[in-house]
Amino acid sequence: MSANNKIITVIGGTGAQGRPVIEALVAAPSPFSVRILTRDANHALAKDLVAKYGVEIVEGSVLDDAAVAKAFKGAYGAFVNLDTFTLGEVAELHAGVRAYELACAAGVKHFVWSSLDYKLKSNNYDDRYGAPHYNAKGRVWEFIKSQAKDGDMLCSVLVTGPYMESLRSIYAPIGQRKSDGAVVFALPWGAADSNLRFPFIALPDIAFFARWIFDNPPSKGTVKEVP
Repeated sequence: MSANNKIITVIGGTGAQGRPVIEALVAAPSPFSVRILTRDANHALAKDLVAKYGVEIVEGSVLDDAAVAKAFKGAYGAFVNLDTFTLGEVAELHAGVRAYELACAAGVKHFVWSSLDYKLKSNNYDDRYGAPHYNAKGRVWEFIKSQAKDGDMLCSVLVTGPYMESLRSIYAPIGQRKSDGAVVFALPWGAADSNLRFPFIALPDIAFFARWIFDNPPSKGTVKEVP
């Protein structure tokens, strides 16, 4: 990692989203180098990131304030993507808020929160239409927006969605076809004749916009939203 580059601390760097984001951040020409926070510096995924992209490793949990503070020390930017299915909804809410606070304290210049739509809020807080991973991420961004003020750390949100790559796994078709040859997907969203539309996003596209956000930080105020 070049000492002349701006350090971007990536939390969630060994995850499905983190790896392509790291690749995009260091793709030449780039002013950035990457540091990641990981629970196991000896994990094969972490070692692979070091070998391929020259990332710096800080070992520790996102629930450990000292480890997070160490990961942010001297960094120009932060890209934070938390896994609700690992942490749980309550722990993610706490970790996201603390990541923002600790980044502010460390003097990070640009904080990027990887989020999802706050479905519970947009559906008038009706619990039938919320989901833990959407709710936690949406709540953290609402907190960040409420705290950020002109002259403070720049803050951006990248709102994503289900990964297109998941069509090969958890969203894969069930092996059936209709009489016209259409593939059948077993997703319990609406009646069969409801003509439901469900947006996906590919991981390389998330990575593209993550790099774009750091290349194009907010020019006025402190907050930029990229849906």
